Amino acid sequence: NPDLNAEMIAAEVGISRVHLYRKLKELTNQSTRDFIRNIRLKQAEILLKSKKNYSMSEIAQLVGFNNTTYFSNAFKELYGVSPSKYTERCKEKEEEKKDE
Repeated sequence: NPDLNAEMIAAEVGISRVHLYRKLKELTNQSTRDFIRNIRLKQAEILLKSKKNYSMSEIAQLVGFNNTTYFSNAFKELYGVSPSKYTERCKEKEEEKKDE
């Protein structure tokens, strides 16, 4: 859900937005916004590793990013490589396994 935000999570859990922020910060050392973003990026990683050939914009949309550039930059910040480079590396590793 691209509209998922701290207010929605707080309402679902039944606590205030501020209390949610404090709890997440205590447990994960991340802000609520960063926590949501990183969950989306981890889901994107799973999609990039999958055998399906999604485009980067499709993956960005599927995990809740409306802006592909922001998605790519956030992915690179978390994983150290761009999503396309990550996909290439995964394919290379798969090829190496086939050759063994």
